[in-house]
Amino acid sequence: MPRSYADLLALLDAAEAVFDQKASVNPVADTATDDVISTEGITNAEEVESIGDGQSSYVPKPLKEISAAIYERTGGWPRRAGGVLFVHDPTEGICWLEKPSALFGWIQSKCGVVEWHSGRGFVSKEELFEELKRTATKYRTIEYLPHHPLIPGHYYACNIPEPGNGEILSKLLDCFAPETEIDRLLILAMFATPFWGGQGGQRPMFVVISDHGRGAGKSKLTDMVANLAGGNVEITNHEDSKIIRERLLSPDGMDKRIVRIDNVKSLKFSWAELESMVTAPCISGKRLYVGEGSRPNTLTWLITLNGVSLSTDMAQRSVVVKVVKPVRSGAWEADTLKFINENREAIIADIIGFLQIEEATKLVEHSRWAAWENDVLCRLENAAEIQEYIQGRARGADSELEEAEELESYFRSRLDLLGYDTEIRRVHIPSAVAGKWYREVTNDKQKITIACSKIISQFCQEGRISMLEINPSRKYGRGFIWGDKKNSTEIDYDIKDRIEEKTADAKNNNERHSYWWER
Repeated sequence: MPRSYADLLALLDAAEAVFDQKASVNPVADTATDDVISTEGITNAEEVESIGDGQSSYVPKPLKEISAAIYERTGGWPRRAGGVLFVHDPTEGICWLEKPSALFGWIQSKCGVVEWHSGRGFVSKEELFEELKRTATKYRTIEYLPHHPLIPGHYYACNIPEPGNGEILSKLLDCFAPETEIDRLLILAMFATPFWGGQGGQRPMFVVISDHGRGAGKSKLTDMVANLAGGNVEITNHEDSKIIRERLLSPDGMDKRIVRIDNVKSLKFSWAELESMVTAPCISGKRLYVGEGSRPNTLTWLITLNGVSLSTDMAQRSVVVKVVKPVRSGAWEADTLKFINENREAIIADIIGFLQIEEATKLVEHSRWAAWENDVLCRLENAAEIQEYIQGRARGADSELEEAEELESYFRSRLDLLGYDTEIRRVHIPSAVAGKWYREVTNDKQKITIACSKIISQFCQEGRISMLEINPSRKYGRGFIWGDKKNSTEIDYDIKDRIEEKTADAKNNNERHSYWWER
């Protein structure tokens, strides 16, 4: 029975309400487009018969009427994620419609003949494309593997398995060589985290290291995690963050849950852009053919290092996992990959079962990863002990903490040699002196005084050097104050005089004096 224009508008309004509701909960792929095929065709014109001559002419159809007809005849498709239209084809899977030509090719495959008129008042293909991008049911992203819990607003193009009992997952963990039993549990957490349905920016990085050098299987472990989780985006610590964002927002990158940085060689790994991306709720940037794009930051970041030396911010964002050099056969990698491929659904089901454990441990305190600790870490036995273990590893990996301790010790020794009672006296240390001492501690001869002062100031502000603070007074120049203000309110400003005196004595006695401050 033919429908009127008013009927079509009512249908569109109803369709938008229904699909917006679906998008707000946990949509799972149950409305794929294979059975929705219409032979009525799609057109942007209405044929009308002229009175008198019997000739037909065409008048433009309203844009809303055209889009309503498309939604009606395809069961509410296309939909959109990250600002891009997509369809879920039962044979080809998720197909992105990034250009009008892709959209109209799909419409023709589902609706039959597409008759399109051009001219004044007729809706263009580009206008329809933009209108569907605006009105299509919106999802934040598309998932090809399950989460627990399912994340609202994500389209799950996959089946959700029944929870497993953990038997197959345990066999997978047997394939690796953790240093301790706690490391085995951390490897379990590393496999589980990509399937955890927490919000964006709530996942710690996993840093895999070994005291046994190369050949301990660090990279292979992260390979297997990525394989189970649907692959990874491989980046380097020298890569521009803008390019990384573009890759993560590309069609190939949008479905990845793992970002891997393999075999980092920096003695002190610090990367401000990475640190911000790990904790950002969403990743945004340029997406080709689209413009500005974004995706929820449900990424799990995996890093492998030879040795472990991290900046403070990096260490605080990391779960450090240690492995040992295993005794393996030459076929270990192939056998492990075969095991994952043959048991993929069962392993994922076991992970879902692990994430659904009801009798979770309760932690007294939480770190910055409180949600992850509640939903993942607390599913492990002895979660409080493991949390303490993670925090201890982070402190051990924090090269800045070690540097601050060395700096405080060095400052104390210099002041002792200058004759100050470092337990009682408070001493003004000029920035030039502090910078010289910093360069001596770090053996960084190229760093200028201003840069050294900024680092020392940061240590002071973060409370890393308990006996040092920034001197707010500029009467004697910029500098720092050594000592505890509880012991004395007086500050000694004679350090230059003492240094010159010590330097002169050293010269007179032909002693080395390279560590003394010089004008």
